[in-house]
Amino acid sequence: PFFSSNEVDIIDGDIFYIFSDGYAGQLGGLEGEQKCMYNRLKDMIVAMHEKPMAEQHEICNNTLQNWKQETSQTDDIMLIGFRI
Repeated sequence: PFFSSNEVDIIDGDIFYIFSDGYAGQLGGLEGEQKCMYNRLKDMIVAMHEKPMAEQHEICNNTLQNWKQETSQTDDIMLIGFRI
């Protein structure tokens, strides 16, 4: 089957992140030719997950801008986080 069904126990305070490949695939870095990569995205999420959601929003935007600098956006970027 194309889709599978999984059940997850949810506890108050849990945070879920849903994202497209655009953030990890964004070009930037020192020479503007490196991809951000999933490890950087994961490290950012781990580092900020306990902060208020509004602050996480700022961190995501600032991190992306600092990464891409003058490089044009190369793909759609979607990152959604929500706390239960």
